Amino acid sequence: MPREDVVARDAAGNVSPPSGLITVTAVTGASPTSTPTPPPGDILPPTRPAGLRDACLQDYRGVTFCWQPSTDNVAVTAYDVYRETATGYVKAGTVAASTFPNFAESGLVIGQRYTYVVVARDETGNMSSPSDPLSALAREGLPMPDPVCSVSYRAATARRPRR
Repeated sequence: MPREDVVARDAAGNVSPPSGLITVTAVTGASPTSTPTPPPGDILPPTRPAGLRDACLQDYRGVTFCWQPSTDNVAVTAYDVYRETATGYVKAGTVAASTFPNFAESGLVIGQRYTYVVVARDETGNMSSPSDPLSALAREGLPMPDPVCSVSYRAATARRPRR
């Protein structure tokens, strides 16, 4: 039986995170052949992002979190990050694939918790199942040094020693 992910998109272009894989029973459509031909290109999705951890970048004002890199049979190219709102999930950003994937979002209410999920994408557009949700706290970050800098010096003339 085929297994699919379901993604919803509203008129404003907001996209829900993919559902978990669902099993679908085919009732009409193509009938199988004795030697099916695989579709061209990459059809395997990346592994789902795992190990989400809050506050990976302590000096940032807002929410930061990181996770273990996903893997793919070709290459993971990006991660889409979704934040939960009162009406569903909105895409909060996209992060390029790296050995230390992390996300930071500013402009949030300090002290408030926000819930996120992450979806990995490969170069063909295959998407992983969403990560487990992470509740991340918007933090103040580390204090910034005063940007005012003062430099002073005193000029003096050199005296010749007396003999």
